[in-house]
Amino acid sequence: MHETLSVVGAWVFVCVWIAHACSIPVLDPFAFSVPARFAESSVVMKVTIVDVLSDGLGSQMSFPDSSDGVVPISKEIDTDIYFLGKVRRFFKGCPPTSRFVVIKGNTGGGGLCGPDYPLGTTYLFFGSVGKLGREVDIFYPNVYPGSVEWAEVSPLERRWILGQQHLCGSVSLCSNGIHSRLTNPCQASCPACANKMNLECIASPCGGCAQKGARFYRKVPPFDIVSGCRVA
Repeated sequence: MHETLSVVGAWVFVCVWIAHACSIPVLDPFAFSVPARFAESSVVMKVTIVDVLSDGLGSQMSFPDSSDGVVPISKEIDTDIYFLGKVRRFFKGCPPTSRFVVIKGNTGGGGLCGPDYPLGTTYLFFGSVGKLGREVDIFYPNVYPGSVEWAEVSPLERRWILGQQHLCGSVSLCSNGIHSRLTNPCQASCPACANKMNLECIASPCGGCAQKGARFYRKVPPFDIVSGCRVA
């Protein structure tokens, strides 16, 4: 009996340590929702993994030269793993300077936090972008949860993302690629039924004028996105 408890205790300790090392929000179901990921990220984009740049053993692998601005990495790569991704669509933040972006793999925790991105797989990434040298954009996914396979993003979630408004510096943009100040001078609003049905409503002209611009998700678990008050 004592041995069983010791094993269980050790396992709990390991799980808590991993969560702490990887900065995983323990027991916070809202953190797994698309609205939470979108809100906490400075950059959101759809990316296809096309190559592995570093094997995590201190050696650099291939990095193609191209007319798209992708250049060799001159900085010495340490034990981190890097991937090369092709940007398919940009939803939040300032658009990258190239169609390609370097994606950082493992982000701490003794290598326990390193995701494995299979080549050819397309993801919806949440995180931030910095520079590797002066010319290469490097994307840092949120430690957890920083990505989801695009195929697993539901049509409602995609519609919700495309209806969001965000900033690139002082410029207001829409996640659907439309400059909101120029093309959407109208006002968006939330219907009164949102609060009655316990829904969080975000209204943006990117989604349309008046109540057409309203986007909803539940305020309670599983915090899923819904199309309107009548389906809540």
